[in-house]
Amino acid sequence: MNQRRRLLVAADVGGRHSRHIGDEAMLEANLEGLRGAVPGAELVVMSRDPEWIEHRYGVSSVPLFGFASGPAAREERLTLMADLCGAAASGAAAGDALDAVRRADAVVVSGGGNLSSTWPHLLGERVTLLLTAHRLGKPAAVLGQTIGPSLTAEERAMLSEALRAARFVGVRELPSAALAMSLGVPLARLWYQSDDAMFAPWIGGNAPAVEPDARATIVVTIDPQLRSACSDGFSALARQLRELAAITGAAITLVPHEFGEDAAAGPSDRREARLLASCIALSEIEIVEDLDARSAAFVAANAALVISTRYHPLVFALAGGAACVGIYGDEYCRIKLQGALAHAGLERQAIRYDDVARGALLPLALESWRDRERARRDLSILREKWSEETGRRWEAIGRALDPQAPEATIAPGAIMGRSGEELVPMLLSAIELGRESVELLAKRREAAERTAIAFQTMARPYLTLRRQASKLRAVLRRLAARS
Repeated sequence: MNQRRRLLVAADVGGRHSRHIGDEAMLEANLEGLRGAVPGAELVVMSRDPEWIEHRYGVSSVPLFGFASGPAAREERLTLMADLCGAAASGAAAGDALDAVRRADAVVVSGGGNLSSTWPHLLGERVTLLLTAHRLGKPAAVLGQTIGPSLTAEERAMLSEALRAARFVGVRELPSAALAMSLGVPLARLWYQSDDAMFAPWIGGNAPAVEPDARATIVVTIDPQLRSACSDGFSALARQLRELAAITGAAITLVPHEFGEDAAAGPSDRREARLLASCIALSEIEIVEDLDARSAAFVAANAALVISTRYHPLVFALAGGAACVGIYGDEYCRIKLQGALAHAGLERQAIRYDDVARGALLPLALESWRDRERARRDLSILREKWSEETGRRWEAIGRALDPQAPEATIAPGAIMGRSGEELVPMLLSAIELGRESVELLAKRREAAERTAIAFQTMARPYLTLRRQASKLRAVLRRLAARS
């Protein structure tokens, strides 16, 4: 009789105090996938709130390694990583998390977008898990990642060693795939995948259908970054959503994706939804709060149109066949949102904060609204392709997590799990979008440099006056002293 295998899964889920729907959706989808890929496996999740995880998902849970956040904690993180890797090699005791790695038969890094300088503590958690597993001879799989794009030279070196130790590395975007290859991940272990939650069994075509006579809904999810980075964009968003509702007759539903007790008084999607609702100032507008991943997916999948600055509302929309528009403000979010849409060939459905500020959202949203039935038909056809890719991927993950299975190419005859016929046009599109982004960033830098030069020119007379005033004050003080 085969012994029951234990899989240790690292996931970026919060708990009762801090919720993130996208992270929960990926974990939930991966738990389902792992149960199918490794039948009878015991699943153990590393998390910030083990008690909450155990209650919510019915699996065992252990604490994280405990890396500190913030740039000031760099030395502390490096010391902890070295201590844990050393303890893994020597057999010394080093806490519950490392003990869980020792007792596991294989480890899994669940999907996410935290292999980046922005979240050094989460990067440290994942790197350390992969390195300690490698030192202990445990196979590892990394699923559904956005990598970078921001990484220091030190982080690149650590991440390179960690990812090269994994037997399967799944990335959600082609820019992440290119970065993974530059870090030394063998092409034979790299898989260009749709998001972990794209084909979860509880969304999309498997969700209950909307009643035919139900009023069409526009679902909107906005995170705090838009308002803080582009206040003009936030007010323009409210104005355009109000006009969109008036033209289409659709109801607007605001769906927060990040919330919790810790965010009650600070920035959160919940706070943004309430502010946006007050700015839109419509009598019929609903804020649907505190949803779980399945409920949030159902709402988005059954919308007529989804508009979001966050990643997973777009994933849910595509999975359910809903038209959608993404809004991003930086390179990291561009790669993620365009990357999600690329799996449906809809990369151009993502626009910048600046585009929203100048009024470009309304015409794009209206075009999407008018084409929503065709979009639903097209996306329904694509589901067959996504289903096939998902099935092949989980077969490859199952092989990668089997300590007895020989290491081999994860998808013989394919490139990153895809056929060349499918991959080439997607790659060309990603290259073109990257070129456009680089050109835009270069123009912004040139404009900033011109602004700085103009400021210096304008400020020069005032600096001269300031120096003269200082000299005059000194003269006046001396005269006052003599008198």
